[in-house]
Formats: sequence, C-alpha cells, structure tokens
Amino acid sequence: MATKITVDSYVKQIVGKGVSSSNLFEFTIQPTPQLKAFFEDNDTGITGTGGKFEAGVYKTNLLCQDIQIPGSTFNTIDLKMPKKGLTQKVAAAKMYNELDVSFICDLGSSPIAFFKLWQDMIIGIQPQKMKQNPGLYTADSPFVANVHQAYVQRYYDDYTCNVLIKKLEKYGSGKEDYQEVFSVQLAKAYPYSFSTVPYSAGPSQAVKATVAFFYEYQQFVFKPSSPPKTS
Repeated sequence: MATKITVDSYVKQIVGKGVSSSNLFEFTIQPTPQLKAFFEDNDTGITGTGGKFEAGVYKTNLLCQDIQIPGSTFNTIDLKMPKKGLTQKVAAAKMYNELDVSFICDLGSSPIAFFKLWQDMIIGIQPQKMKQNPGLYTADSPFVANVHQAYVQRYYDDYTCNVLIKKLEKYGSGKEDYQEVFSVQLAKAYPYSFSTVPYSAGPSQAVKATVAFFYEYQQFVFKPSSPPKTS
C-alpha cells in the first residue's frame, strides 16, 4: 500500500531539510602533465596558491556565474512490432549535451586568459618548451611579433582533461558547513568554443565570457559525503 502524502510528511521530508540551492557548486579540472607544464611555461598573470594551472582553476571557480549538469538523450531506431501497424522506438545510443559555462571577468580578465591559453596549447601555437621563454602573450614573444604560418595540433590525450562538477548543499550555519550531495565527471573534456566577449560604450555592466566544452561521457556519483560531526 502506498504511503499517503500529507502536509506534515512534506514538511518533515522536504522543507525540514531545505530545498536545493542553485548557487552552491564547484568544479575541478584535472590537467594532464602536458597541459600543466604548458601553463607553467607561460604566464597569464593569474596568481594564487599552488601552480599556475591550480591558481587559474581556483580563480575561475570564484568567477563562475553559470554552469549546468549537461543533459543526455537517446538516439533511437524504429522497430516494427509483431502486431500490424505498430512501430516502437528502441534506444540505440546515448547522446550527451555539451557543457556551457559562463564567467564574470575580473580586472585581469582571468577566465579569458585561462581558457585562451588552454586553446592555444591545443592548436600547438608553441610547439615545444622554449629556453628563456618570454611568455606566449608578451609583447616580445616571437608568436606575437611574427606571422604564425603553420601549426600542428597536440595529441588528444595531452589536451583533454576530466572535469568534475560537485553539487553542494549547506547544512549548518558555519562558513564551511557544506555537504557534497553528488558529483558528475565529464571524461576527456576540452574547451572547443570560446564565445565572443562583447564590450559597449553604453551603461557599464559586468563583462562575461562563455566557454563550451566537448567531452566523451558522463559518470555520476550519488554517494553523499558525510558532514563533519559537531560537538
């Protein structure tokens, strides 16, 4: 027999624990050694704890305005059923939507610098580590002073990274009282598109940058982490 839903049971099960908040999340990019080394060789002006790549991920987390768990759909085929005139759609393959992430730019335009450097690594603008590297985006860089006439893309396994998106929920009153409800890993992701960044002479607004990712598949983990015990 099904349990009867009442106002009291709703309050106890849902309202008592709260509803999910859309602004509680974080993401992590797990770099390959080649991508991490490329960031170390080229300075984007992003500073922070850890290496240059880790500092960039931390800064983009703070500036991230919109992110989503990409949806998925099934590609189907038509199958004629035994009964005359009936056709059923049968699942054939799982299709994953792209990941779109938007960022608010700080005074140093950190999201632009971070993802542009990643894309330039993919296209192989700087093919190898240089001695006394002036940096890819400095005025005296050979890639700024000279015409770039040829390039060779990097290996797929060198520039694709796993992206881990975590959904957080607040369970206490402290600043660190957050629980990881679930996470989704996007395997072998890379920023294939960096949208146009508009500027205007009209009323001042926050500058936004949008990045789109391709990836191979999703992997969900619905095992909440246990909140720390309070005395």
